[in-house]
Amino acid sequence: MKIKRNKLLKYLQRIGVSEKEFLDSLDLSLDQHINYSLGGNTLDEESSRKFLNTIGADHAIELIDWEAMNIARPRNEYIFAYAN
Repeated sequence: MKIKRNKLLKYLQRIGVSEKEFLDSLDLSLDQHINYSLGGNTLDEESSRKFLNTIGADHAIELIDWEAMNIARPRNEYIFAYAN
């Protein structure tokens, strides 16, 4: 899953959490941290599930870079009901 990093950073700033703290909350390894930060803001499947569970669908839908993944943006968060 690709994430709009700038939107994520603004969201995290608004809730008072650093990017490192957030990525740590997803239990990412150092390599995954580096890949996310330098490699196009991409999360693997397991990290994507943790991201959705941590952020919640109502916020995640705005932070996911749908266009970069060539996927039409869902109209609402109902699509995430089956993500677990």
